[in-house]
Order: sequence, then C-alpha cells, then structure tokens
Amino acid sequence: MNTSQELVTPLNEDNRNTKFAVEVDGAFSCVHRKAACGGIIMNTAQVVIEGFTQKLEQDDHLTAELWGCLLGLKRAWDLVERDITLRSDSAEALQVITGAENPLHEDWNVISEIKNMMKRE
Repeated sequence: MNTSQELVTPLNEDNRNTKFAVEVDGAFSCVHRKAACGGIIMNTAQVVIEGFTQKLEQDDHLTAELWGCLLGLKRAWDLVERDITLRSDSAEALQVITGAENPLHEDWNVISEIKNMMKRE
C-alpha cells in the first residue's frame, strides 16, 4: 500500500495565495546497490511545474527518500515558492524530519538541512 503523508512548511505572508506541493520518492536496489530519488513540483491546480531526478551514492532507502525531500524543497525554493507542502510515502523519512534533533543519526546533515529549509521565510 502506498499512502502519502504530508508535511507542511511554515506559511509566508508574501505567498499566501500561492501553494505548491512537492511530491518526492526515493528508491534503492539491494541487487544493484544503487539509489536514486526524484519528484515533481505542482501548483494547486495540479499542474506540474517541474520534475527532478538524481542518482545517489548512498545505499539505503531512507537516505534516498531524505535526499528527495531536500532536493524537492530546494527546487521549489529556487522557483521563489515559500508556501510548500512536502509529500512523501515514507513515514520513516517524515518522522526523522519532524522528530527531535539527533546529531548522531547517520543522515543528520541532510535532515538538518531539510529542517533549516522548512524554517526559512
């Protein structure tokens, strides 16, 4: 079952009427030991503004999912969007993003950057 979960970034007064969704996914092949992530950025009318993909050097599904979140937020930010809904099918990724800070987590640098992007205005 593939159920999407949402994480809403802080609302910015300047873009109250512009809401974008970033939908991301990460993948990892145990057989080939390869990972990648990707996603789309769309507006409230469900029009896709941009898509992105990225091959990764990491070798686990959580890291791939987190990189998808980070790259999606960065692309939306580059499009000058601030009211962003981040969607992921990974409850684990959303839990580490919204959970307590843990500098000992192996993906802490990526998690920390995601958290910082969500605090931006």
